[in-house]
Amino acid sequence: MRSQYRHAFGDNDYGLRATKCGYDLLELKEPIAEQERNFAYHEAVRTLTLKNWRFILFHPKGVPVREWFFFCKTHGGWLWPVNFAVRYLKMVWR
Repeated sequence: MRSQYRHAFGDNDYGLRATKCGYDLLELKEPIAEQERNFAYHEAVRTLTLKNWRFILFHPKGVPVREWFFFCKTHGGWLWPVNFAVRYLKMVWR
Protein backbone atom coordinates (compact mmCIF):
# COMPACT_ATOMS: atom_id res chain seq x y z
CA MET A 1 0.00 0.00 0.00
CA ARG A 2 1.33 3.42 -0.96
CA SER A 3 1.61 5.83 1.95
CA GLN A 4 -0.79 8.77 1.98
CA TYR A 5 1.57 10.75 4.19
CA ARG A 6 4.71 12.79 3.53
CA HIS A 7 5.83 13.55 7.10
CA ALA A 8 4.68 13.21 10.74
CA PHE A 9 1.23 11.75 10.04
CA GLY A 10 3.05 8.74 8.61
CA ASP A 11 4.73 8.08 11.97
CA ASN A 12 1.41 8.25 13.81
CA ASP A 13 -0.35 6.13 11.19
CA TYR A 14 2.38 3.49 11.38
CA GLY A 15 2.06 3.26 15.18
CA LEU A 16 -1.75 3.03 15.08
CA ARG A 17 -1.72 0.36 12.37
CA ALA A 18 0.97 -1.65 14.18
CA THR A 19 -1.05 -1.55 17.42
CA LYS A 20 -4.17 -2.64 15.55
CA CYS A 21 -2.22 -5.63 14.16
CA GLY A 22 -1.21 -6.66 17.69
CA TYR A 23 2.31 -5.26 17.93
CA ASP A 24 3.45 -3.75 21.22
CA LEU A 25 4.95 -0.27 21.07
CA LEU A 26 7.85 0.69 23.30
CA GLU A 27 8.30 4.21 24.62
CA LEU A 28 11.67 5.10 26.11
CA LYS A 29 12.09 7.37 29.13
CA GLU A 30 14.87 9.37 27.52
CA PRO A 31 15.13 10.55 23.91
CA ILE A 32 17.64 8.72 21.74
CA ALA A 33 18.10 11.59 19.26
CA GLU A 34 17.62 15.32 18.98
CA GLN A 35 16.61 17.54 16.10
CA GLU A 36 16.83 21.26 15.57
CA ARG A 37 13.64 23.22 16.16
CA ASN A 38 11.71 24.08 13.00
CA PHE A 39 11.49 27.86 13.36
CA ALA A 40 9.68 28.35 10.02
CA TYR A 41 6.76 26.21 11.16
CA HIS A 42 6.48 27.79 14.61
CA GLU A 43 6.60 31.28 13.11
CA ALA A 44 3.88 30.34 10.61
CA VAL A 45 1.60 29.03 13.32
CA ARG A 46 2.19 32.03 15.59
CA THR A 47 1.38 34.71 13.02
CA LEU A 48 -1.41 33.64 10.70
CA THR A 49 -1.23 35.49 7.41
CA LEU A 50 -2.46 34.36 4.00
CA LYS A 51 1.06 33.18 3.12
CA ASN A 52 1.37 31.28 6.41
CA TRP A 53 -2.04 29.65 5.93
CA ARG A 54 -0.81 28.22 2.63
CA PHE A 55 2.21 26.82 4.51
CA ILE A 56 -0.02 25.29 7.20
CA LEU A 57 -2.58 23.83 4.80
CA PHE A 58 -0.24 22.41 2.15
CA HIS A 59 3.34 22.03 3.47
CA PRO A 60 4.35 18.57 4.79
CA LYS A 61 5.43 20.11 8.11
CA GLY A 62 2.14 21.97 8.56
CA VAL A 63 -1.26 20.29 8.83
CA PRO A 64 -1.83 19.43 5.15
CA VAL A 65 -5.54 19.21 4.36
CA ARG A 66 -5.43 16.01 2.29
CA GLU A 67 -3.25 14.13 4.75
CA TRP A 68 -5.22 15.30 7.79
CA PHE A 69 -8.49 14.35 6.03
CA PHE A 70 -7.20 10.85 5.22
CA PHE A 71 -5.77 10.39 8.72
CA CYS A 72 -9.02 11.44 10.43
CA LYS A 73 -11.13 9.29 8.15
CA THR A 74 -8.87 6.26 8.66
CA HIS A 75 -8.39 6.45 12.43
CA GLY A 76 -11.10 8.80 13.74
CA GLY A 77 -14.16 6.59 14.00
CA TRP A 78 -17.60 7.99 13.33
CA LEU A 79 -16.69 11.41 14.76
CA TRP A 80 -13.82 11.91 12.32
CA PRO A 81 -15.44 14.92 10.57
CA VAL A 82 -15.60 16.79 13.90
CA ASN A 83 -11.95 16.04 14.66
CA PHE A 84 -10.97 17.13 11.16
CA ALA A 85 -12.70 20.52 11.49
CA VAL A 86 -11.76 21.23 15.11
CA ARG A 87 -8.02 21.10 14.37
CA TYR A 88 -8.29 24.02 11.95
CA LEU A 89 -10.84 25.90 14.07
CA LYS A 90 -8.43 25.84 17.03
CA MET A 91 -5.74 27.43 14.87
CA VAL A 92 -8.12 30.19 13.78
CA TRP A 93 -9.31 30.75 17.35
CA ARG A 94 -5.73 31.41 18.54
